[in-house]
Amino acid sequence: NGQIIFNGKNGVTLRGAGPTSTVLRFTGSPAWGNILVQGANVYGAVLNGAFAGLTDWTGGYAQGGSNLTFSSVSGLVVGMVICLDQVNDNIDVTANGWEGLCNYCGRSTGNRSQQQWTEVRAIAGNTVTVWPPIYMPNWRSAQSPQAFWLTGFSEMCGIEDLKVDGTASSPSVPYDANIALTGVWNSWVKNVESDNARVAHVNIYGGGRCEVRHCNLFGTQNSASLSY
Repeated sequence: NGQIIFNGKNGVTLRGAGPTSTVLRFTGSPAWGNILVQGANVYGAVLNGAFAGLTDWTGGYAQGGSNLTFSSVSGLVVGMVICLDQVNDNIDVTANGWEGLCNYCGRSTGNRSQQQWTEVRAIAGNTVTVWPPIYMPNWRSAQSPQAFWLTGFSEMCGIEDLKVDGTASSPSVPYDANIALTGVWNSWVKNVESDNARVAHVNIYGGGRCEVRHCNLFGTQNSASLSY
């Protein structure tokens, strides 16, 4: 009735014998999700402004580019996962989601909602090479772009070949999920059946390069617009 949690682990896979053979029926009310892959505390950092490092991003905004210029690289090392963000322009990017203001969708109570997570591959002076490269075309100095980073990301963790039945469970916000991955990088959910999630079947928050494939997701406890 509790929670299966990967607490800061790397390279760990929870693997069943297939969705019809390995069935996990949860009845508890854990934070985030019935199965939780938990690495860096991105949620707490975004809400409280507690980062390992924060710097201005002063150059290298072009879409497809991977060489970024920072005002400082103090504390930054190769292999770190960083988040690029900028102030909302309130035209294409706002702090408002479907249910209203989203204070955890970006720093400054959601007012820096445009984000891209990427990994540091090299540092030369104040030039930082990242991968993946810049995706979006609208990064610009007028929106005060910055980079922040945390420690403790979980990497290369997976959930495979099982069924998660959330019918009798009530995991808590955000997005009360059957499976939650928060503060993770390069992780996956594969060949999983997820039934009757409270809100979300799979919630990935803070991080990236994660894959969900060959899964079947059925039903919701709430049948509401917030469930997806």
